[in-house]
Amino acid sequence: MIPSESHGELSGLLADRSLPELRRLADQFTREADYPRALEVLNEVERRLPDHPAVLLDLVRFRHRAGDVPGVSEGVSRLWQVLDGQAADLDLLGEELQEMGSHDLAMATFRMLRKSTVPQVRAVGLSREAALLLRLGDREPAELAADEAFRLCPGIPETRSARALLWEESEPEKALGLLESLAVHADGVPAPFTVSCGHRLGGVYDRLGRVDEAMQALAHAKSIEETRSPGIRELRQQRRAWMDWHLQLAGFDQAQARAWLEESAPTAAHAFLLGHPRSGTTLLEQMLDANPAIRSIEETDHFANIVAKGLIRMHGSQAGSVPFPDFVRTLDAEAVAGLRDSYLEALVRDAGPGREAGLWIDKNPGLTPVVPLIARLLPRSKLIVALRDPRDVCLSAYFQSTRRNAWSVNWLTLQETVEQYVFAMGIWLDVRDRLAQPWIEVRYEDFIHQPLAEGRRITDLLGVDWHPAQADPSLHARSRFVKSPTHADVVRPIHGRAIGRWQRYRKHFAPHEEALAPFLKAFGYDS
Repeated sequence: MIPSESHGELSGLLADRSLPELRRLADQFTREADYPRALEVLNEVERRLPDHPAVLLDLVRFRHRAGDVPGVSEGVSRLWQVLDGQAADLDLLGEELQEMGSHDLAMATFRMLRKSTVPQVRAVGLSREAALLLRLGDREPAELAADEAFRLCPGIPETRSARALLWEESEPEKALGLLESLAVHADGVPAPFTVSCGHRLGGVYDRLGRVDEAMQALAHAKSIEETRSPGIRELRQQRRAWMDWHLQLAGFDQAQARAWLEESAPTAAHAFLLGHPRSGTTLLEQMLDANPAIRSIEETDHFANIVAKGLIRMHGSQAGSVPFPDFVRTLDAEAVAGLRDSYLEALVRDAGPGREAGLWIDKNPGLTPVVPLIARLLPRSKLIVALRDPRDVCLSAYFQSTRRNAWSVNWLTLQETVEQYVFAMGIWLDVRDRLAQPWIEVRYEDFIHQPLAEGRRITDLLGVDWHPAQADPSLHARSRFVKSPTHADVVRPIHGRAIGRWQRYRKHFAPHEEALAPFLKAFGYDS
C-alpha cells in the first residue's frame, strides 16, 4: 500500500516501482475512487510506455472519471494518431467512449472509419453511428446512416443489425427476418453479438404478441451465452455463498438500528435509490436529478469496493474467530465513520469538479440486498425503494441482455430470475420496519399515473424544494448520457405501455405463483 502523501510526494515514490506494481497501485486507487492519484500513477506508466494504446486508453478513462474534459479530448486525439488506419481498434475505442458517455468523441471515432477504402469498414462505422444516433434520439440522421451502411454492404451482420434496430419498434414485422438470421450463431461472429440479437428478437416477438416464440428466442440466446461464456459457471457456483453473506447481515433489531443512528455523526445530505432492477429506478432518477439541488450518481461500485470490501478486509485482519455479522454490528464509531466518509467522498469525486449539490443520491438497485449494511454504516441516509408488479419486474429482467455479474447471472432462466427477486426483495421486506432512517416506497404504476404527485412526495421526504424541471424527466434524460439499459425508454415522455405486460405470459408464471404471492400481497399487487 502507498501511504497518503501529497501528489508531489507520490511522484517521488513511483520511479522505482515496476510496471506490474504501478498497475496494481492504479487499480487500488481506482477501487478507492481516488482518480487523481490513479491518474498520477498512469502518467508514470505512460512516461515509460509512450504511445502504447492500452495505456493511453486507461489515461482517457481516468481523466474522464476525474472530470478532466480537456484531458480526455487530448488523450483521444493521441489515440486517433496511434490507431490511424487500424479499423478494429478504432471501433473498440468508439464503443469504449460511448460507454463513458463521451458521445461526441465516440461519434467522431466512428466517423474516422469512413476514411477506409474498404467498404465493409465504412459500413461498420456507419452502422455504429446509426445505433448511437438512435440512442441519443436523433432518428432522422440515424436512418440516413443505416441506409448508407446497408447500401454499401447489405450482407454483413452490423448493417443488418442497424437496419433492424430502426424497425424494431415502429415496424417490427420488417425487423423480424433480419433478427431471426442474426440470432443464429455463425462462425466469425462474436457470441455476444448473436446473444444480443437473440434478446432483441425476443423483444420483437413480444411486440407482435407472439409470446411463446419470444420465450423460445430468449431461451436460445441464453443457451448460446451459457455455452460460450465460461465466467457464468463460476458466478453460479458462487451464488449460494453470495446470498448467504447478505442474509446473515439482516439479523439486527430495531433497538440496534436506533443506536447506530444516535451514534452516527451528521454527514452531507445523502440518499440511496434502490429496488429490484427493472422497477423504474432510472425514471425516478431522471426526475430527481433534474432538480439543481440534487445530484444523482448512477450505479457505481463505490459502496461495494469501499464499504463492503473494506469491512471484509478489516474482519480478516482484526476479528479472529468473531463471525462477520457480529463484527459488523459491534464496529466502533471511528471505524464506521472512516468507511462512511471514504464512500461519500468517492461518490462526490465521481461527479467531477464543479458539480455541487445540496443532496447526493446513489442510484443503484444492486445495493438493495445490502440495506442491513446501509443501516449500520449510513443510518442517516434516506432510502427510496422503487416497486413494480413483481411479475412485470421478473419478465423485464429476463428479457434483458446485459453483462453478467453476481446479480444478472440469475436472469438466465425465468425460475432463477424469480428466485433472485424473492431473495433481494425478501431482505427489504424483512428489515424495512426495523430501520431507524426514513424510507419511502414508490410504486411504478402510481408514478406513471401521477408523476407529479409521486415526484413531490419523494422530493419532500428528501427535504428538497420541488423544481419545475422535475416535471419532464424525459427532457432531462436527453441532456445526459444514461448508463442504464433503459436509456431508450427514459428519453421518451412517460407512458404506461409496460404495465401488466406479464399477463400475456401468465402460463409461464404459473409455476412461480406461490413464490411471488407474499410480495404481491405486501406491495399491493394481489387484487
